[in-house]
Order: sequence, then C-alpha cells, then structure tokens
Amino acid sequence: MGSRDRVIAFEELGVMPLLLQSEDQQGLVAFMERYLRPLLTYDDQHQGQLLPTLEAFLSQNGNLQRTAESLYIHPNSLKLAFRTLL
Repeated sequence: MGSRDRVIAFEELGVMPLLLQSEDQQGLVAFMERYLRPLLTYDDQHQGQLLPTLEAFLSQNGNLQRTAESLYIHPNSLKLAFRTLL
C-alpha cells in the first residue's frame, strides 16, 4: 500500500487544516510534494518513522534533546535519523 492510499485521521493532520486555509494552495501542494512526499515514500518503503520524527522535532521547537526524550530514543539515534532526512 503506497502513501497515497493511506487513510489519515483528522487528529493526525497536525497543521494541515491551517495550511490548507492558505490562499496559495498550489504553493502548498508543491511544497508538500517536494519535501514531504519523499519522507512518506521512504517511510512506506522502509517501515520508517521519518515524518513522525520530523513532526516531533518541530513540536519541540527544534530542541534535539527534548525531541529524543519525547520519542524515547537516544539523541544519537535522532541525529542518525536526521542524516537520513538530509
């Protein structure tokens, strides 16, 4: 099952409802396709957690230590995940 075939609960949308209210819908879609689609594809193909990891990082205001703690992983594991993101 590809990432386009997944059903996502409203609670999982995060900032999406806010973003979808933007007047530049084409710009948002282009952004999502360029930056988020590869993460979804990687996660689907490798049973990964890159997108949830990025979401956790952003919700912790970019604080590596707090993000690692919130994910119950070692900060070095988080750094390794970010290398995959880049």
